[in-house]
Amino acid sequence: MKLIIYFIFLTRQQCVIVARTNVSNLHQEYQQVYQWYQSSYFSSTELFLRIFSASQSMQIELTSIRDDNKAVGDGAFGFVIALAIFAFIVGALGVISCLCYKKKCCLCLYSGCATVGVLIFLALGIVFIILGAASQKLVDDFCDGKKDDYKGLNSIYDSIVEIDNKMTTYTAKYYCTSDCPCPLGTYFTDKYNETLMNQYNRTFTSKPIYQPLLQSSAANVKYTFWDCYTSIKDLSKYSNVEKISDGLESLFRTLESDFSCNGICKAGPFMYFRNITSGPPGKNCLTGIKDTFKEKPLAIGIILLVSFALTFVALFATYGLCCRRNKDEDNFKHGKHSHH
Repeated sequence: MKLIIYFIFLTRQQCVIVARTNVSNLHQEYQQVYQWYQSSYFSSTELFLRIFSASQSMQIELTSIRDDNKAVGDGAFGFVIALAIFAFIVGALGVISCLCYKKKCCLCLYSGCATVGVLIFLALGIVFIILGAASQKLVDDFCDGKKDDYKGLNSIYDSIVEIDNKMTTYTAKYYCTSDCPCPLGTYFTDKYNETLMNQYNRTFTSKPIYQPLLQSSAANVKYTFWDCYTSIKDLSKYSNVEKISDGLESLFRTLESDFSCNGICKAGPFMYFRNITSGPPGKNCLTGIKDTFKEKPLAIGIILLVSFALTFVALFATYGLCCRRNKDEDNFKHGKHSHH
């Protein structure tokens, strides 16, 4: 990946060097057009490097959350690489067309590729923006219990279910048990809510129908749920428990650090990484989760629409360059005949 990015930058610099060695040969009135093309080419390439980077990050996030979607993520990533290469080719043709502006074949070749690029950038930009908005609405509907309207977004919906389950149910089920006792103290009665604990079949007041929260002074007490999870995940009795991926761990750390939250629609009983004696989660992570799901598609969509605008202006300038060149040649020929 780094080699590809380095190749794009290296090739771009080579094109610029070639262009600069020949710009002095251009007619003065075309120098401004050349500079505009050069600037547009730089902007287009860097915009697509940003798309390349954002899409890689999005692929890592989604495939970390849902490992069975890896093929889909890899396919999308490969598509964006191809799109970035196409953008580079269009930009390179723009520079080349400035060097051979007197030949219609150069301008026609660039115009054809730019026209295709305009259509692709516009279509994909709209798709990504819609996807970002749909993902945000999906999270809202998830909390409202609407599950039947998203057959086309099952992978995203399943990821939301997995996040919610592992943020809330895991902490309630495995923490403060015989394998992961909590430290002694009055923090349960001082800071925690018995009603919330009962919703997850736990109790610290010895209700017979709920599983008690165990405290201990032994050396194996766990002050955070993450310490508990890392100590039991490889035990044979927990072999059927789905592991928490590195991607999810990173997401949970970010949400907890930035929002001091747990769970999607409602907060779970415990935080993941914070000391249990500091108290329960203060709120759910609905806002943070929505931002996570909508951020990358919306960012890519906006970049694509900006690329559409730049390419469209470049295409329009090519048309103007063709017309202006013909007009100037006629004037030059007319002046030459007048001298005769």
